[in-house]
Amino acid sequence: MTQMTASSTIDQLRLESLLETAQGAASVLILTHNDPDPDSIASALALQYVLETLTGVSTVIAYGGIVGRAENRALVGYLELEMKLASELDWAEYELVALVDSQPGAGNNSLPGDRRADIVIDHHKPFRDRSSLASHADIRFEIGASSTILTGYVLAAGLEISPRLATALFYGIQTDTMGLSRDASDLDRTSYAV
Repeated sequence: MTQMTASSTIDQLRLESLLETAQGAASVLILTHNDPDPDSIASALALQYVLETLTGVSTVIAYGGIVGRAENRALVGYLELEMKLASELDWAEYELVALVDSQPGAGNNSLPGDRRADIVIDHHKPFRDRSSLASHADIRFEIGASSTILTGYVLAAGLEISPRLATALFYGIQTDTMGLSRDASDLDRTSYAV
């Protein structure tokens, strides 16, 4: 079995777990880390696409802090991505919370201490204890970018990758791996070329 086939099979199982978690939910809040970077932004966009397309669930992307760097603001503008401030949310409106490119208890996200993350997708060490409470946790330290993980979900679902989403995922992988020169795995390289 080739590595791509093995990765595809694993991604298919992870996709099924994700969809099972979201199935039947009315709404999902997708929360990036504070001051979202391209990897966090792209991951949120890809997760939104997968969930809305395959389950019909309503999603909202939110963040704490600010989108501070000029290139990050330009990416959000280019993507025409609607993102809400976590401080302005009514958390009770969201049946499920998904945390991308971060974990509960990491200190770099706006997840309230009394709120559980139902979905956690991340690549950062260390593993946070509260991540084990999520119904779906996909945390892979051997991967250089969360965008790579989400690319696998999109491909496993057989969904078309639009130029908009491709740009976001490409840039997310590029920035978090410094153009594949830092902590890049074979899967990052493959996803970068998709």
